[in-house]
Amino acid sequence: MAFTVKDALRLNVFKNAQLVAGHEGLDNEIRWVNILEILDELDHLHEGELLITTAFGLNNTDADYHRSIMMEFFKKKLAAVAVQTGYYLDSIPETMKELADKYRLPLIQLPPKVSFSEINRAITENLTREDLDLEFAQKVNTILTGTLLAHQGIHGIARALYKLTAHPIRILNYFYQVISCAGTDNYSEEFLMNELHSMKKNGLIDLINSLSRPYEITGLTAEYIPDQVLIPIRTEGEVLGYISALKDGREFTKKDFIALTQGASLCSLDLIKEERLLKTRHNYNQEFFKELISEDNISRERLNYWSKRIPLPREAVFSVCIVELNSSEWKLLKKVTNLLEVFFQQKHVTGIVSCSENEIIILLYHSPSKKPEALRSLIVEMREAIEKYFDNIKLNLGVGSTYNNIYDFKKSYEEAKRVLVCNKLSLKGNTHIFYKDMGLLRLLLEIPNTGALHSFYKDTIEPLEEYDKKHNMNLTGSLRVFLKNPNINKASRELFIHRHTLKYRLNKIQELTDLDPNLAEHQFVLKMGLLINDFLNAKNSTAAT
Repeated sequence: MAFTVKDALRLNVFKNAQLVAGHEGLDNEIRWVNILEILDELDHLHEGELLITTAFGLNNTDADYHRSIMMEFFKKKLAAVAVQTGYYLDSIPETMKELADKYRLPLIQLPPKVSFSEINRAITENLTREDLDLEFAQKVNTILTGTLLAHQGIHGIARALYKLTAHPIRILNYFYQVISCAGTDNYSEEFLMNELHSMKKNGLIDLINSLSRPYEITGLTAEYIPDQVLIPIRTEGEVLGYISALKDGREFTKKDFIALTQGASLCSLDLIKEERLLKTRHNYNQEFFKELISEDNISRERLNYWSKRIPLPREAVFSVCIVELNSSEWKLLKKVTNLLEVFFQQKHVTGIVSCSENEIIILLYHSPSKKPEALRSLIVEMREAIEKYFDNIKLNLGVGSTYNNIYDFKKSYEEAKRVLVCNKLSLKGNTHIFYKDMGLLRLLLEIPNTGALHSFYKDTIEPLEEYDKKHNMNLTGSLRVFLKNPNINKASRELFIHRHTLKYRLNKIQELTDLDPNLAEHQFVLKMGLLINDFLNAKNSTAAT
């Protein structure tokens, strides 16, 4: 790692020095120190040097000379210029400051009593240490590369980093789940989720994702965040995970930072390999699903072709689940798809996942011997997992019926799509996930021509709504409450009206529709009318937007 002007200014020998210009050049690398009392032998200056001078002769010269000498410093590509004032120069000329800013050349004002030899010794010691750090970096690279060549992967890198730093190591994926650890026990999912949420709350995840170097976090243990150094594992600008080195009572050294930085680079090689394998698998899944959806009967040959590439359990039944997001951003879709892969692995469930446009399709296998509640619980957990890891995400989920023949994939898929359509209609706040729970709505969605539905509505609910508008009544609302629980006393209490008032309204409903709300067979017709009314209103509202 380069020794920069910024590093030099942190040294104790510069504690009374002042950076007066050229702040944008603080990352310039210092390669050596050159001391010139008089600025007359500039040919001896070299690139990367820190020039220290008393600037003898500058005090009584004009601005043109200041410009020419600063231009010479710039051409020589000096790292910085330190000028001692108080002897020959009371202050650094403004012209030099302006040009220092222009050329991004740090200009440092030294106090009269500072010793040039002390500055030279302090910087030389650090430059020598840089050489030692370079040797250590080469050693780290050899060790970590050796673990990859020996096919030890992420686990080998974790063990090597633990030996090199003596700090417990956690290697985490993008979702802050432990992939590997060394020198520490695995952490519970609850602990890691608390840590992640606290990190997000404190703005640390966004900060660390923007960096390419280790970042030390301390003083937040009360908020579930252990003292640690965290560095993102990234490739092509995308964060794939993190390396966490726990403090564990020991201070971090520069060598620790070197090892962790190299470890993150090599981890990215291993994780990008996994990422590409995952991408290939998702592409296979997507093509397979396309064939199953577009073909009424996929051929036996094609099915054999796909079964060699995609694991299809034989002794299991399946349902198609569709996850629709409120975003078509490809990176987000990919992240959610990857999370689902991890989720199904952890649950020991076969879930074949693919994403396209703004939806994720899952071919979800489950044991025929398990109760239906097991699938419902799994879907609920899946939804909670997505919402836990992605802030402000809105999901629309649909699950088709269960089948045991892959040729019925299209049926289950279309059923899941109908659930999504139903949810978008937002019928009285009902949000379904399973097709089998949609009840009579399943029939309504199957009717291509809404003319018959409009006719049914006109014979049942329309007369009530027209009467309500004309007489400022609430026959429709009263009917809804009564049909939920056909009991005069209970319904009247819920409506906050007298039981005789409700009886009057029910009689008026019978008069207008020729349907008696007290008869079971007529109750079914009236319920159907209300459902069709809600369905048509929701459909018209959705079409309008």
